[in-house]
Amino acid sequence: MFKAKTNSNKPPSSTLESKVKESSLNSHSIPIVQLQNTLGNQGMARLIKSQSMHHQNVVQRQKVYLEKDVEKELEGPELIVGSYHEPSFLQEFIKNEEEDEELGGYEYSLAENLNEYLDEYGYGKGAQFRNWDGKSHPKTGWKFHVSANLENELEVAEGILPLLRKYEVTHKVDVSKNWGDTEKENKSQIGKFITIYPSDDENTTLLADLINRKLIKMGLSGLEVPNEYSVGNTNMLYMRHGQLSAIYYAACAKDGVIPNDGKVNVSNIKDDYDVIMGNYDNLYSHKGILHFMKGGKPAPAMLLGNKLIADPREGANPANVELPKGLIF
Repeated sequence: MFKAKTNSNKPPSSTLESKVKESSLNSHSIPIVQLQNTLGNQGMARLIKSQSMHHQNVVQRQKVYLEKDVEKELEGPELIVGSYHEPSFLQEFIKNEEEDEELGGYEYSLAENLNEYLDEYGYGKGAQFRNWDGKSHPKTGWKFHVSANLENELEVAEGILPLLRKYEVTHKVDVSKNWGDTEKENKSQIGKFITIYPSDDENTTLLADLINRKLIKMGLSGLEVPNEYSVGNTNMLYMRHGQLSAIYYAACAKDGVIPNDGKVNVSNIKDDYDVIMGNYDNLYSHKGILHFMKGGKPAPAMLLGNKLIADPREGANPANVELPKGLIF
């Protein structure tokens, strides 16, 4: 049996003694001062090292057990065909975290209005439209419109725009509020709050799915966009096919000469292009951009393959092209 060792030269610290008197490791533990007196300094050092190694081993075992538990949670219970298994909290949490990241996450801005928010993220300046340039897009193709209400425009922007920036999708935001004026006689711009230009037709379906899922999570409402396909089930996402970039006469003319605004001689269009007049009377140039004209009403020209045709902007699919596969209308 160990006898208590005393050291008259180095009495125990009064601070250490006071702490020992206040508490101990548990009701059966030996006070630290008594251990120190019994084992000496070297013995205490060995004991502390031993306890530290034991603690590290316990922590490591607990970590392994936890990793195995998480792995089991992620795998889920063994599935039986025809049975339903309620997902665990951990599975749901991880799934939601991954989905939030996939959908662009959430941004917390101090902006008090739409223009302040767009300034914060470097959008181009403009009285009506403020652009964000991402990947290039075709001159003719599908485009989306995300609608909103004038009351929730900032909330819609904070939810949808991070997704578009994440995937480098070119888009523009109408800051004029004309899109929200439902009393206007000309309703062609109603609801067209955010205009989105997919980089190609292959990405159209994937992008529509991401936007629709984000809108569902946001749970907001928006105005109906006339003469466009409603995509998904939120009544906030719309799409149409048509002209995405202006067709300039100089790029199509044989002589490369830009005429004054007015009628264009179709015979001067390069032979590579097949001009489809349809019901239109003539071609004309306005600020160098080709339009078709009928009864004084213009329609922008669009290039579909090698065909120059009109985009009257009065329908969702004026060229009657094949709809993207996988979309829910």
